[in-house]
Amino acid sequence: MRETWSDATTGAYLFDHIDAEPRYLVIAFDHEQQHRAVVADNLRAQPMTELSP
Repeated sequence: MRETWSDATTGAYLFDHIDAEPRYLVIAFDHEQQHRAVVADNLRAQPMTELSP
């Protein structure tokens, strides 16, 4: 569906305009190969409650 990079300091990330109804499979990996990939399934998008500066 989408791909994004997280903030290097905070780990924060954002996906705009994602449908909240379907369930998603999410895969996160470290491009510097210091950590193993993390996989989570059956996730639903949740709307943001506040915006970060």
